[in-house]
Amino acid sequence: MNATRRLGCIGVMLAFVLVGCASGTPRELVECNDHAGLAAWYQQEALRLRAKAAEEAEALDKMHRERSEAIP
Repeated sequence: MNATRRLGCIGVMLAFVLVGCASGTPRELVECNDHAGLAAWYQQEALRLRAKAAEEAEALDKMHRERSEAIP
């Protein structure tokens, strides 16, 4: 993993911890009419899902690189 990607992952994890601790669930935020909190929650969820997608893409790339040909 290159340094830029590693730094990006650390940033995403830090943002997840900081925002995740400060907000409730979307249902609670809607019931409280907390638009700013809901926007922050969705932004954090988007970061989390992008990080997960990047991990999955990396795992898929690794699988394709390490795959041996069935028919030489």
